[in-house]
Amino acid sequence: MQIETFLLDRIAEAEAQLELCALPENWKKELKILCENQREILRWHKDWPILMESQPELEWHRGTLDMERLTYQMSLQIQWLTQDEYRRKFGKEPPTAPLLRRMVREYMEHPDYQEEWLTS
Repeated sequence: MQIETFLLDRIAEAEAQLELCALPENWKKELKILCENQREILRWHKDWPILMESQPELEWHRGTLDMERLTYQMSLQIQWLTQDEYRRKFGKEPPTAPLLRRMVREYMEHPDYQEEWLTS
């Protein structure tokens, strides 16, 4: 399960619970706004870029490092991917962003929670 799906499921559960609670309507309204804000964070986060970089091969010329060539090589090694692009390219989940790590931490006791969300 992807972390985003897990969080969307928890938001939906919270909204369902709101309908069953005997809270004042203004409180329910505020809590619904919080739920929608969390959904918006997840929508926004989906396109947040992930920086990918690999080690360039250093080339030595006449016993010295060619800094101009190295700078060019390094610029070719840096790449920005969205989460979906990362999944397609590498066939695995991207590293968990700090914001999502914080959001998911509240649900550590949930049976569908995955420990690797906090360590990847």
